Amino acid sequence: MSSYVLDNLEKYHCFTCDKEFILSEYQRENATEEIICPYCHSKNVEDYVFMDDEDGLNDLGCMGISHYTDPKEEFECWARTWGVIEEMRKKKGGNKALK
Repeated sequence: MSSYVLDNLEKYHCFTCDKEFILSEYQRENATEEIICPYCHSKNVEDYVFMDDEDGLNDLGCMGISHYTDPKEEFECWARTWGVIEEMRKKKGGNKALK
């Protein structure tokens, strides 16, 4: 698949719960809602580290976030991983979180 790219990463700090999380630049640029803390859901967050080289990924505590620029390739990748997992869960009686 030719459209696979490793994203630039941004590390955020939540000033409400004092935890940190990482998003890709692509996720931030394509977010349809305001970025909030995934732990406490506070809007009191700020990015403070931007990483655009592979050597620095360990400094962020992350091996990397990536995406496909071609939506068809993105869906094919999703279907091979999460699509299979969803089918397995359905066969075992389902998962309320997915419904």
